[in-house]
Amino acid sequence: MRARAARRARSFSLRPPSPPPQAGRPFLGICLGLQLLFDGSDENGGVPGLGFIPGRVARFDARAGLPVPHIGWNDVSPVRESALLSRLDGRRLYYVHSFRAVPDDANGEWVLATSTYGAPFVAAVGKGGVVATQFHPEKSGDAGLDVLRGFLEGPRTAGEKRGGDALPRAGPPGLARRVIACLDVRANDAGDLVVTKGDQYDVREAAPPGAGAGGAGGSSASPRGDVRNLGKPVELATAYARAGADEVRGGGECRAARRASPHARLTTPPTHPTTPRSHF
Repeated sequence: MRARAARRARSFSLRPPSPPPQAGRPFLGICLGLQLLFDGSDENGGVPGLGFIPGRVARFDARAGLPVPHIGWNDVSPVRESALLSRLDGRRLYYVHSFRAVPDDANGEWVLATSTYGAPFVAAVGKGGVVATQFHPEKSGDAGLDVLRGFLEGPRTAGEKRGGDALPRAGPPGLARRVIACLDVRANDAGDLVVTKGDQYDVREAAPPGAGAGGAGGSSASPRGDVRNLGKPVELATAYARAGADEVRGGGECRAARRASPHARLTTPPTHPTTPRSHF
């Protein structure tokens, strides 16, 4: 998406709209929507921005030993009060980006919050009716919904409860890792959905001795055993969620992920920053 927007910015002259958005209707930008508000970006060899906020957007410095892109749940540190972040209560939010803006004296009047990945970067900006975030509220569970409520409704009213769980913050500040439980869900020979796992994706049990053609009793059944059954998907998903998994996924996307990176491991702090989600 960012590459397409950058190519479009190179092909067309990007000029600030007239009147500027802060003089009219409210505006919320997300990820690239924040970056486009700056003077320009180094992405794709350099592209112009809308020029509302002083400064250029640059790539994270991979020489610091950090993997790029920055992907995961990270802190948001407000530098001044705002309706946008008034409901956040210290919860982490989800980021996925390779480029970032850096806070400085020239853009200080815009910066609402920063985050840190090797060094501080701009996490949210706001001025007048314009606000934008580098994180993705739409991917951040209940914490993200509360950011969107802050934009639409303003600060939480007296007696209004926070969205989602009330788990305490866990672990040191900064980027948090998460446990995502991937369940291989398939249909067995009877048509029932089961959770299964097999060596090299052979999901069937070994055939019992004498099974198959020429087996005991002259059976003509397939020499392969039954589909391996580790449990019912909903019951296992519930068990993983209660055990502390941040997210539970099922189906072909888990098998594709394992084929792409069969030795990958995901870890997490003792408690998760958002309510577990299920994807089946």
